[in-house]
Formats: sequence, structure tokens, C-alpha cells
Amino acid sequence: NVNWYAYIPASTKDLRLYDTADRVTFQNGGKVGIGTTVPAAGLTIGTGTNTNAVTLNDLYVTGNLEVDGSIWLGDINTDTLTLGANLVGTSATGTLSSLTVTGSVSSNSR
Repeated sequence: NVNWYAYIPASTKDLRLYDTADRVTFQNGGKVGIGTTVPAAGLTIGTGTNTNAVTLNDLYVTGNLEVDGSIWLGDINTDTLTLGANLVGTSATGTLSSLTVTGSVSSNSR
């Protein structure tokens, strides 16, 4: 049986939730960290090298992100989708069932 505690460290104005270690941090400026005490994005889950998601409107996830439903990414007139890895799609038949792109696609192979 684990007890949970809330505390404010003497060196900050953050609110932290703790059981056997710090688990959730609510920073004074509004950023939230799960699994980290130094969230860089508005919501930071885990620790890792975060170089792009650094404002209150951003989300940073270390590890896998699974979504059961649709994902809507940005406004095609102003936003950019950058994939820093291979694009792999699977469906019930084991292949990418569809990929719809509105706008332009470019590739920078290495």
C-alpha cells in the first residue's frame, strides 16, 4: 500500500505529487510534468531530449504514443508535420490502408 503526498519544494513554487518518488509536477508557470520535475512543454510525459515542444501549448511524450481514434494535426495553411523517423502503417490486413495528404509532400532521404 503506497501513500501519496503533495508538497511544494523550498527552492520552487511548484506543486509535486510524490509516492516513493516525484511523479507529477505542476509548475508555477502552468507547465505539467508526468515522470519529470522539469517539464519543458505545457504537458511533458517522461524524460528525453526535447528540442521543439517548449511552450505551454506544446505536448512532449517520451516513448510510445498510442491513439485509438483520429488524430488531427494542425492547420494545413500554417503548420508543418515533421517525421523524424520511418512512417509505418498497419491495419487489420497488415498494410497501410490509406494515407491522405492535402498539400505538398517532400522527402529528404539520407
